[in-house]
Amino acid sequence: MEIDARYLSTYIPENSCDVIIAVSVLEHIREFPLAISEIEKCLKPSGIFICSVPTENKLYKLCRIVLGYSGDYHEGFNFASLRNYLRKKLKEIGSWYTPFMLPLFFTGIYAKISE
Repeated sequence: MEIDARYLSTYIPENSCDVIIAVSVLEHIREFPLAISEIEKCLKPSGIFICSVPTENKLYKLCRIVLGYSGDYHEGFNFASLRNYLRKKLKEIGSWYTPFMLPLFFTGIYAKISE
């Protein structure tokens, strides 16, 4: 079954998830604020959200060229905007870059802010 993250609460009851994990998902959703709001709705009050996204910085783009990928793979995606929005909606409790601490991919762990 495919579930559109922008309408997550249509499929998953609100306040029902202990953890939601999104690996290489949010960079494909132009309306990421809607998806994050839905994720927030579905998390329990003490719920955790873990996500991993590409940074789309110059180093990331250079590595894509070296590996033979061309064009703007994640057209319209802005990592800084996504992370800023996540920090407004959820509490960032951990973050790091990979691989080997190079800023190619970002992983963040977020907690739902208690109501």
